[in-house]
Amino acid sequence: MSLPFARRRRERLAVEAVTVLCYEAFLAIRGSAYTGQVRSASDVGPVDVDVMEWMRSVADACHNLPPSLRPSVAGGRKQRATDAVQYLLATASPLQRRWILATLAGNGIEVGQLTG
Repeated sequence: MSLPFARRRRERLAVEAVTVLCYEAFLAIRGSAYTGQVRSASDVGPVDVDVMEWMRSVADACHNLPPSLRPSVAGGRKQRATDAVQYLLATASPLQRRWILATLAGNGIEVGQLTG
């Protein structure tokens, strides 16, 4: 009985992670586009890419996340947020992974709780 509860808890945390990542991505892209410099609310340290590559990298990391926030999908299996986050972590580039981990940690979300 505790397993379904643990799954529900992990899914709720993954929904929060997806929401945070999408929100922070919008802010990073908007801030970078406005200033012409790499911007992020998360402390990702020095980033050795130009601003366009930074914005593209952040957008690419998060573009598949929003469907996991939909309450239902007509005629198909609902994409779960846990699946979306696990896929994101498995396919992220080193730069994307640094941003993802820094963003989640900066918002009090431990990656181990999402993948365990």
